[in-house]
Amino acid sequence: MSTSPQLSDRKRFPYFFRTVPSDVNQAHALIDILRHFNWTYVAVVYSDSEYGLHCYDSIRELAENGTICFTTPYRVIRYQFKGPDYEQIMRAISNKPEISVILLILEKENAGYLMDAAKNLDLGSRYVWLGTDGWTGRGSVVMGKEETLEGAIAIQPLVSSIEGFDEYFMSRTLEHSKVNPWFSEFWEHHFECTLNKTANSTSSKRVCEPEKERITSEKYTQQSFVHFVRDAAYAFAQALHDMHAELCAGVRGVCDKMQHVDGLKVFERLQNVTFKDEEENTFYFNDGDGPTRYTIVNFQQNRDNKSNYSWHKVGNYSAPNGSNGKLMLESNGSMRYRASTGFTYPPSRCASPCAPNQVKVRERDDTCCWNCKDCGPYQVKGDEFNCKDCPLGTLPDDINRSVCTPIPEKYIDYRNPLAIGALGVSGFGILVTLFVGLVFWNYNDTPIIKAAGRELSYILLSAILLSFSVTFFIVAEPNKFTCGVMRFFLGFCPTLCYASIATKTNRIARIFHQKSGPSVPKTKYISPTSQMIIVGLLTSVEVVINIVWIVSNPPTTTFTYPDRETKLKICEGVDSYRYMIGFIYPLILIGLCTIYAIQTRKCPEGFNETKYIAFTNYTIIIIWLAFVPLYLISSSSSVRVVTLAISLSLSGLVELGCLFFPKIYIVLFKPEKNTKEVVMAPNRGSFVTLSNSASHGNHGMYHNHTPQIHQTNGKCPKHFLHPEEIPISNGAYSDPPSC
Repeated sequence: MSTSPQLSDRKRFPYFFRTVPSDVNQAHALIDILRHFNWTYVAVVYSDSEYGLHCYDSIRELAENGTICFTTPYRVIRYQFKGPDYEQIMRAISNKPEISVILLILEKENAGYLMDAAKNLDLGSRYVWLGTDGWTGRGSVVMGKEETLEGAIAIQPLVSSIEGFDEYFMSRTLEHSKVNPWFSEFWEHHFECTLNKTANSTSSKRVCEPEKERITSEKYTQQSFVHFVRDAAYAFAQALHDMHAELCAGVRGVCDKMQHVDGLKVFERLQNVTFKDEEENTFYFNDGDGPTRYTIVNFQQNRDNKSNYSWHKVGNYSAPNGSNGKLMLESNGSMRYRASTGFTYPPSRCASPCAPNQVKVRERDDTCCWNCKDCGPYQVKGDEFNCKDCPLGTLPDDINRSVCTPIPEKYIDYRNPLAIGALGVSGFGILVTLFVGLVFWNYNDTPIIKAAGRELSYILLSAILLSFSVTFFIVAEPNKFTCGVMRFFLGFCPTLCYASIATKTNRIARIFHQKSGPSVPKTKYISPTSQMIIVGLLTSVEVVINIVWIVSNPPTTTFTYPDRETKLKICEGVDSYRYMIGFIYPLILIGLCTIYAIQTRKCPEGFNETKYIAFTNYTIIIIWLAFVPLYLISSSSSVRVVTLAISLSLSGLVELGCLFFPKIYIVLFKPEKNTKEVVMAPNRGSFVTLSNSASHGNHGMYHNHTPQIHQTNGKCPKHFLHPEEIPISNGAYSDPPSC
């Protein structure tokens, strides 16, 4: 019956065996009983003995991993505590009205003193007493304190009666003392007599009368631990039987090899014995300990005789083969508390368990008491007392808000209202660009189209068309391809546009600023092929910049969080200034275009695009000056991406409106101005008065006569040339003749 956990140490006690389980298993059973009744706030009183200390340590360790809290434990010093000390413990417990359960890990004597103190203070009927096998048997603890103990729950090593033992034992007579030297002592104690017939007549004990005395059930009850003795005897018998079968080879009786029994061989066989106990359960040793089997008992008032109380078996606890223990309590009402409460057990908790998304907030010094506080909408429980924020891109789960779960990814797609608006502007621009290109193609050989530089105009239209088309990649689902396309063409499109404009204005400036004279060489690099090569060289600078940028920093995607509940997928860098890198070189070309536009401000009307280019540049600069601050300060990546797309489309519309619509207007609605005379008309400082024949004949075709020259400064106007001396064909011009 030794249950100390220290005896399980096989290094210290290698040859120790017991048929009862260690108190460590008893601690598991007690914790499971507390959890079964949801008792989370419990007082514990334990003794300073090895039994009390080890059992309390085991229970405290198990409780730390659960929801059970033991308020300040009370330690009983067995050989020093007196009645007032026990009363002080009960007063301290009673000061915490939430406590309804007291766990006692005490020896029988100390438990009796504490019960007396509770009875004296009229506190006994207030608590549920939860006990161990140290004090729950018959004896002084129960006697006289039945009303105090009513409803108590205790755990004991397996309670089982040996069948046939009662009949056998009650049939014993004093003759049994011949084989059992202690039986005569038992006889004297049981019948309160003496077998010494010569005893002094003054002795209070009578002389036994074995002939008349018989053991009856009135004064006899089989002890609950008898079956553990039976198991011990059977274990040795099984070990010896196995040894006999091996050494004696079936010979009955003690063979020669068993004349001397080797204790180590018996030890080896004891470790492996198995047999059926009284309840047909398999008995075995678990590292020297008996199987984990306990009986749960309840101290009740007898239903037939309410003045009598007794312990009733109400369940069991077992852990076969070292597995997790299993508590089984009878659910048919066999477990009862006090009649005054309707036999219903009271709660014992200082605070209800918090929900998965709540943490504990202590309201007083007692660590077992708390209030529950909800974590924030974007927080989950970190530990029992602290919430933690969910990382960006995650939210508490919808079920119990105990873990952070990823937010579904979103991105600007074609169904987004902002994207639809940007695509609408882009689609409109594409249609207009195609219309302008079709008009230019149909009127490809007219003077106004020739003067515009057909090849460069088509390149410019292609660049504008690309500007509109990039929007479809900007608002598409971000990935490496779409991010790479967007990063490349954001700078490439305006570069190609202004490279074409700069090349065209540069050519016009060089042609019309060429000095006159037979010795002056002809203007170089004004053919269509040369112009396209120049555009390619100017554009290649941006291409190299973009390629180096993409290779050194490959395009990828990232996430931005407009708010805690949105996870937006975007191209990396699109929400920062880095995407402005691609616009540095186009700004240089815009400045170059402005310079050449100013230089060509006095060219003939058909070649002079100064005011259109200037207006284009001013408008685009205003657009981008409005775009850049909005792009950089906007907190919404969606707005930034859509603003980028719309700004490109607006730039394309401005270029169409300023550079192409005036020519389209003349071609479609003012065909009388689409003539060589008008295209070559002087501008501003110098002008020519055409003969009236210009208004006659074949609708604007020149007659072969020289127009009158009006001079205001006595010199030949630098840019005044006879229109027929500068043929407008295939975009090539002859050198200007002298006046």
